[in-house]
Amino acid sequence: MSTTEQGGGGRDELSRLLRQLRKDAELSGVQAGKLAGISQSKISRFEAGIYVPSLEEIKTLARIYDAPGDTRRRLVELVADLQQETTPARVVLSRGAASFQARVGRIERASQQIRTFSPTVVPGLLQTETYARAIFAAGDLLGASVGDVDAVVRERLNRQEVLEEPGRSLTLLMSEGALCWQAHSPEVMIEQLERLAQLTKSPLVRVGVIPWTVPVRVFPLHGFDLYDRRAVMVGTETATALMTEPADVQAYDRLFVELEKLAVFGGTAAGVFAGQAEEYRGLL
Repeated sequence: MSTTEQGGGGRDELSRLLRQLRKDAELSGVQAGKLAGISQSKISRFEAGIYVPSLEEIKTLARIYDAPGDTRRRLVELVADLQQETTPARVVLSRGAASFQARVGRIERASQQIRTFSPTVVPGLLQTETYARAIFAAGDLLGASVGDVDAVVRERLNRQEVLEEPGRSLTLLMSEGALCWQAHSPEVMIEQLERLAQLTKSPLVRVGVIPWTVPVRVFPLHGFDLYDRRAVMVGTETATALMTEPADVQAYDRLFVELEKLAVFGGTAAGVFAGQAEEYRGLL
């Protein structure tokens, strides 16, 4: 499935709900916009999944659509999770790493299309428990203890339920260099690489790797996660940013398209993972 595949309207949960509620209310986009004091073009962008309503806008739309109480609460939750913000890494680690993982999980479950690129570590949705523990243990290097590591790892693993849910488009990429960064021990890496090789056979997710032998003309400085055409999450050494401005999302969309062209999938990717696993077995 093409990474750019999108129909006339967004297929993520927020887009679908807004579109269905408007139709149930028997309102056109123009009529809905007039009642809500919002332009028709903005209504269209909300329903196309390329613009995030404000909390005030979503509450207004829920009111004019006469949405049931539970639906109104769900709309507010979806928008609140997508609020654009930048959070310092040490704040995430020390005050709410588990809750942050839970929030990311909610965004993923509400998204129809998830695309990830990770240059230095295995993407979170693909991590084994032992690999994830090694990652979070590094929080101390930022001057902030993760706290309840069990809770954080549990939330990260809970997020992986989306890998087994049909009807989504998931493309998860990493550089081969990420596989050479030995997390904790050869045993941890062998287990992780075997899981990656197994996931290349899944019909529900595309797991790709960019081999070090492939010449490149793009040089991403950090990893990122794209959620439909609505949001991008960027993680750096000191902060995590969730961006929803269309120009930002489009820039990362274009970057991902170029990175995907460099990656190998399926049996070829499995061969890369198997080769790296053999390298680690040589260290035992």
